[in-house]
Amino acid sequence: MAQLVRAHDTAPLADHHMVDLLDDAGELPWPDVGPDAPWFQTKPNAAFLTTRASGERVPVRVEVWDGEPPATAGESASGVLTLASGTISVNFLVDAEDAVDVEVGPPGAYRARAYAVGRVDQAQDESYLVQFWPA
Repeated sequence: MAQLVRAHDTAPLADHHMVDLLDDAGELPWPDVGPDAPWFQTKPNAAFLTTRASGERVPVRVEVWDGEPPATAGESASGVLTLASGTISVNFLVDAEDAVDVEVGPPGAYRARAYAVGRVDQAQDESYLVQFWPA
């Protein structure tokens, strides 16, 4: 059974309806945008969340696991990414010195899964969970 290695709770400022999780030790990609773009995307050195919010802080919990974590409640999406340094910063392009750095592990390939609550339903408070584990 997979074990939780570390977790960080943060509330980054969503800019243009996006929250970026970036490993700036490598080349940084651009997210896909537009009405057909997925709400959770993984690319080399990056994971992107598309949020309902823009110009507001959104609760995001980032978890690092030693294996695939158990499923949890909420809308989910997943992907695979490689990290140049193994450390991601949550929204450092917007939040600068307030950005949370999360050590995912050594450089290499990881799986990522995101859960969203309230992403579509405006009656609910919006929040996200992003989990990483070795690929």
